[in-house]
This record gives sequence, structure tokens and C-alpha cells, in this order.
Amino acid sequence: MLVTEMTFLRDHWYPVAEAAVTVGPVAVRLLGADYVLWPTGDGAFSLADPMCPHRSAHLAGGWVDGGDLVCPYHGWRFGGDGGCTFIPQMDEGLPAPTRARLRTYPALVRYQMVWVCVGDRPVADGPPPWREADEHPDWRFHVEFFEPWRVAAPRIIDNNLDASHVAYVHRSTFGDPDDARLPPIALEPTGSGGFVSRLAVEQKGVGVQNGATDDETRRFERVTETELLAPLVTRTRLYYGGAASDYGFFGAA
Repeated sequence: MLVTEMTFLRDHWYPVAEAAVTVGPVAVRLLGADYVLWPTGDGAFSLADPMCPHRSAHLAGGWVDGGDLVCPYHGWRFGGDGGCTFIPQMDEGLPAPTRARLRTYPALVRYQMVWVCVGDRPVADGPPPWREADEHPDWRFHVEFFEPWRVAAPRIIDNNLDASHVAYVHRSTFGDPDDARLPPIALEPTGSGGFVSRLAVEQKGVGVQNGATDDETRRFERVTETELLAPLVTRTRLYYGGAASDYGFFGAA
């Protein structure tokens, strides 16, 4: 079965853009379908089907004016609720046709990213919680990338959860094929239907990032905590017990 045929995935929330740098309409492809995202003002965003109901121009090629999305073909304007707010070719005072409307979907900003849901029954709690962002507002936050990968989304999540590949895939940095056997992994279910795992290792190859530039052979005691937050969303926290700075990363496919 294709991921796009797993309809339950549509009810979950996904980050699709970095809020601070999204100033115009952008094309979004999610679970096999295309959408357009634009800022509507005051830090809010709207997500909609991407084709103008007039002549099917792709609205990601347009622009934003006063929070309205402007079609690049004939200048029709659409508000954040999807309704047409202005048709320049119509006489003043005439209402826009009722069919001049975009279908919109829930969108909100959390953790400096724009999250959207395209299902009929959105998960009520919204995007999954990212503990590190909630509990450590003083931490430095960095969005690494939004980019398409030619791989099934569950394969990405499987990789995020898999500790045994590290010895070989990352052998030139922090992996060690001569030490591929893993110690026992603690695993417990979570209330969200996911799970969290914890793995303690002596990690090589992280000296530079941890400030030990004079001794790259040094091994750091590290606990890796990995959590499945949603079917296609994971969080990972790396604990160094004070020997170096902890850090975490959030992955959504």
C-alpha cells in the first residue's frame, strides 16, 4: 500500500515551512497532493487547494497583498478563509460568485514552524509536543531543512528510530563497525500510542562538536532518547551528563 493511500495519516499534523521566512505564497506537496500556503497577517497562515477556481492558475505563482492571496493570472484575491474578496474585472458593488472560493485546511505556527493538517478529522491536540522546545526556551533553535527526498516517509522514520545502522552508515564519524553490538535498549509505550527508547553508549567521533578539539579519539558517555510522537514524527534527545551540551532534534517525514 502506498503511503498516500493510508488515509489516517491525513488527520495528523505536519510542519511544512519555517514561519519567519515564509513571506509569500509557497507550493506545498503533502501525502501526494498539492497545496498553497501563505501568510495572512499577524503571524497566521492559511493552506488551500492550489488552483484558482476561475481559470485554474496555480496560486503559488501569485503574491500576498494585505493578507490576501492574489492570483497571478487575473488578479482575483482570496482571504485566509478561502473566500474571494475582490475580482478586478467586476463592476463595483457586485458580489463575488459563491463558487469563487478555495478549500482551506487548518494551519498554525508552533516551534517556529508552520504546521498543517489536511484530513477530515484533525488530531485534536494539534502538533505533537516537542519537549525540548517547551522545557528549554533558552536553547538555540535551528531549522535545518525542508526538502523532498525520494524515499517512502515510513522509511525515514524507521531510520530515525533505528540505532543499529549507526556503526556502518556513520562509520567515518561517530559510528564504529568494530563495536556494532548494541547494549540493552529500554523501551516503554507512551500515552499517545507511540513509544520512547533509551540507549546508553560510549560515543566516539563527537569531540569537535563537544568542544574537545584536542582529542578527537575521546569517547563520551551518552544516553540517546528516541520517541515516536506520531506515525511520521520523531524526537531525539542526546544526554551527555554534563560532559558536553545536550541537544535534541525533531524529524518529520
